[in-house]
Amino acid sequence: MSVEGVNGLDPVKRAAASAAAAAKKASGASFADALTKQLGPLKLSSHALQRIQRREIDFDEPVAQRLEAAVNQAAAKGSRDSLVLVDSTAFVVSVRNRTVITAVPVSPKNDQVFTNVDSAVIGSLRPRGRTRVPLSPTTTTGRGRTSPEEAEARRKLIQMMRSMFAAISGLKAHQVMLDVAAADIANVNTVGYKGERTSFKEALSQLQKGANGAGTALGGSNAAQVGLGVQLSSIDNQMTGGAIQSTGNPFDLAIQGDGWFQVTDDPTNFSRIYYTRAGNFTRDVNGDLVTQEGYYVVGKNAGGNNTKITIPPTIDSVSVGQSGTVTTVTGGVSTNVATLSLAKFPNDQGLQRASGNRFVASANSGTPTIGAPGQTGIGLITPGAIEMSNVDLAQEFTNMITAQRGFQANSRVISAADEMLQELVNLNR
Repeated sequence: MSVEGVNGLDPVKRAAASAAAAAKKASGASFADALTKQLGPLKLSSHALQRIQRREIDFDEPVAQRLEAAVNQAAAKGSRDSLVLVDSTAFVVSVRNRTVITAVPVSPKNDQVFTNVDSAVIGSLRPRGRTRVPLSPTTTTGRGRTSPEEAEARRKLIQMMRSMFAAISGLKAHQVMLDVAAADIANVNTVGYKGERTSFKEALSQLQKGANGAGTALGGSNAAQVGLGVQLSSIDNQMTGGAIQSTGNPFDLAIQGDGWFQVTDDPTNFSRIYYTRAGNFTRDVNGDLVTQEGYYVVGKNAGGNNTKITIPPTIDSVSVGQSGTVTTVTGGVSTNVATLSLAKFPNDQGLQRASGNRFVASANSGTPTIGAPGQTGIGLITPGAIEMSNVDLAQEFTNMITAQRGFQANSRVISAADEMLQELVNLNR
């Protein structure tokens, strides 16, 4: 297959033919023929041929295979023009015509790295019916220097890319906001659930002009900065109390005030303690007071040591007082089995979530104060009731709408930037 130029570029084809004839080797095969054999189904424009010859760009069979594979990937995604980087060379390829437009060696010492690349540095989708206009050969001045027109186009391209990436950061941030609102709404009826709140902060700002102080002739001026997007600041735990719902079940307990139930999966050494406000407890086959997932509720025995709360199956009745004392009655005789122990933290919002309405202490939650209900600022127990979720549905629906509109607005920014980039890609200079 002979080397073909871009459609409609007859003068360029003639230049390619003359360049290929000048590159004949002793074996009789031209440089163009060798490249064409390596390219396979891809076509090579005369401009790309000249660039590879004059710049002495390495172009062997592995490079050609990698280039063809990249073009196939771009075609599968619907691209029309693509910038393909292979090792230290950038190839601008018309995917639709399967034609290599140009080849540019990427070198930090070469200020012409981006020459003739502005038209394809973004693999954008052009509207149907539009023909790619090649860049004029007058886009460079001298040897390796960029013309003022190209420098201005490059500057506009960078600015539009900046706005696009800022909008992308906005999409990501509002997606997280929507995720948090969705989780809260999903847990609106979860016992003891604590809602979350999302907050953002600005990302880095690019300095355009520094601030100047006042002088003898002129006053001072403020700095000029361009924001570079948004990022997630925090996802805060909302530790306010939920509504108390009466159930009449003696093993359902609610805390009115500060404090957390302690539960564990190590009832022997109590090496792992979890904290929860979900007081929908039950008894297991051994009479131990446990959560719905089987974690043992931690109490204090008469000696003040941690213990699991065991309620004998032969009792007549059981009750839990506001002070957390678990009392059983058997044959008219009352017995104090144990006392619930609650934990209070200096910073409840510093607790980290675990599964099943459980929290674990963190470095920012502080050391908990352990005590019986009603002591040292700890709340009282309400037996026969449970604490429901503290999610405010009205607020969560408002957050959902806000996140949706924020996502939509950032999407519009990306669409506007894409249209501006499209005009630059198809600019006839």
